[in-house]
Amino acid sequence: MNQNGDKSGGADAAVFFIPEGPPSSAKGQEVERIKAPML
Repeated sequence: MNQNGDKSGGADAAVFFIPEGPPSSAKGQEVERIKAPML
């Protein structure tokens, strides 16, 4: 997933975090936190 983790990973992260029910701000932080280690 590292190949397209930049694009697909970001979308998947948002999709996975939305059902959990965190606030949009928290979702953004989580997505950034995931992208940072991936890069």
